Amino acid sequence: MGDMPHPITLPLDIRQPADIGILDPSRRAELYHAELTKALRVSIDGSTATLERVVPIGDFDARLAVLRISAPTSADLAGAQLDWVRFAAAQRFDRLDEITVQLSDLISAFTALANMNPTRSRYVIEFLNVALSVCAAVEHQVKHALNVPRPVAFSATIQPMIQTPNHGSYPSGHATEAFFVAHLMTELYAQQFTGPDGPANAIDDFRHRARRLAQRIAHNRTVAGVHFPVDSAAGCMLGDTLAKLVLDHMRNDDTATPVDLEPARVAWQGQAQFDLAEALASDFGDADVSGLTAGNPDLGVLTPTAAPILKTLWQDCVNEMARHPIGAVR
Repeated sequence: MGDMPHPITLPLDIRQPADIGILDPSRRAELYHAELTKALRVSIDGSTATLERVVPIGDFDARLAVLRISAPTSADLAGAQLDWVRFAAAQRFDRLDEITVQLSDLISAFTALANMNPTRSRYVIEFLNVALSVCAAVEHQVKHALNVPRPVAFSATIQPMIQTPNHGSYPSGHATEAFFVAHLMTELYAQQFTGPDGPANAIDDFRHRARRLAQRIAHNRTVAGVHFPVDSAAGCMLGDTLAKLVLDHMRNDDTATPVDLEPARVAWQGQAQFDLAEALASDFGDADVSGLTAGNPDLGVLTPTAAPILKTLWQDCVNEMARHPIGAVR
């Protein structure tokens, strides 16, 4: 007779959580993405999109309105907004290389700003990539529903320097993602300091540089002829808001602030409303865009149990920042 199989010792602990670190990066990304998107919804009412925070309350989910963005009309875009696209074309020669790279890569611009690379910033870059996938999933729901035409649809004289994408113009995906990453990077930068906040001047300086970079990336899309300035203004607001929601959901610890269930209490500027009229009055290129989000309170959240894999990823990022600090006066 052949060898007898080794006996199995029962019971096996089949309920023990799997070690996510042993998984292929693409499988980890799928799990992170699934957990983060559980907390986000987009609802549409005519020409207005509402970003909602989903909070489990007992046996049901509360959907709290966080941000409302209304679409511009054709009349809004056919005047000054279209003229600003034409004026921006004068910068095409200087911006060509940037615009080409940014067609497929935004993260490297921000990691260069922070002196990061894939070998010593593995967890941070993994986090940024999966967070961007969540950001894109939300922004494209808004773009598809509002379906705002691109500049070239108003005038063939725009002559975009790159292929015009076949999805809606508003809000700008590049602006949304650039300001989203700028916000996340600033928060990660602050984690390298031993105190809870770090030197305010160093953090404020990094925030300013990250947001100026995001603004340049956004404006490059107007230079290229594929976006109106107002697209970028809406993207700035959406990206900032999404970043706060993602960070709250990643950490979801005792620092999170409980809020009233009434949706109106979870708002920016009293009402969860993007100021379209203000945005239409700016070319977004060299304008001071801090007013779009300045003074808005931090978004509060109810604190359901955070997914362990998200809290672990965030802590891995914090530890990595502490091991490899970005150059700053300490």
